[in-house]
Amino acid sequence: VEKRDFKFLVGTERLLLPAMVAGGHGCVAGLSNTFPEQVVEFYKMLKEGKYRESAEKQFFIIELRNIMYSVPNIPAAYAVLKLRGVDAGYPKPPYQPLSEDQLKTLKTLLSEKKLL
Repeated sequence: VEKRDFKFLVGTERLLLPAMVAGGHGCVAGLSNTFPEQVVEFYKMLKEGKYRESAEKQFFIIELRNIMYSVPNIPAAYAVLKLRGVDAGYPKPPYQPLSEDQLKTLKTLLSEKKLL
């Protein structure tokens, strides 16, 4: 018996393309906390069956995730939101805000991708 009301989601945008091609319905995208437009654009491409463009976007999304994880990722999310004009405050303990060097690294990498 086929259950048509079941929706399959993967736990990361890193696997969204293969999941959708295999019949999945979406993902829990942590990256959409800081770059929602990137994740939404990617999802729309997949829903429209634009697989060539989606493959390129998947690699971009993976690079973007790697940038966010190049420094402590929870504090990075707060820092990126602030850089994008959204003041979400500060990371809650045990996390600490990024150091000046970490923030500089994050800004440089995101600027190279034209995201700041």
